[in-house]
Amino acid sequence: MLVNSVSPPSYIQKNLASQKTESSQATSNKTAFSSNSIAVDFTNMSRQELRDWSNEQIKSGKMTLDDASPFMFMSLDIPVSGDYNLNLNKKVDFFSIVKNGLEGAKSNHDFESLGLLEKALHIMKNNQTNSVDITA
Repeated sequence: MLVNSVSPPSYIQKNLASQKTESSQATSNKTAFSSNSIAVDFTNMSRQELRDWSNEQIKSGKMTLDDASPFMFMSLDIPVSGDYNLNLNKKVDFFSIVKNGLEGAKSNHDFESLGLLEKALHIMKNNQTNSVDITA
């Protein structure tokens, strides 16, 4: 399964986060957190570039599907109006998106999202081209 441009139904979103197996967790600990992949700049990256990077990490086995789910959702930008005419090439600061998501998850006591975003932040920091000071 690759990151695509369509948001999965809510029941799939919930299951993506909750269906972790011991093997995917072990793989995650060994591969997704290492910085052996191509460095990228998450502070100035388009949603399409994030999607492409995520897909490459999945294909190469450097990131599990479970670990990729926050990146899949960050690569989407669907306005409340539902107008899906998006500019996927507009540069975005994904560290800011994660920071805002962490603050929201903390304030809403959403520990599942908090854990996913903390893991995504860790992956991002380990793959970031330049060091970034993010305190969340």
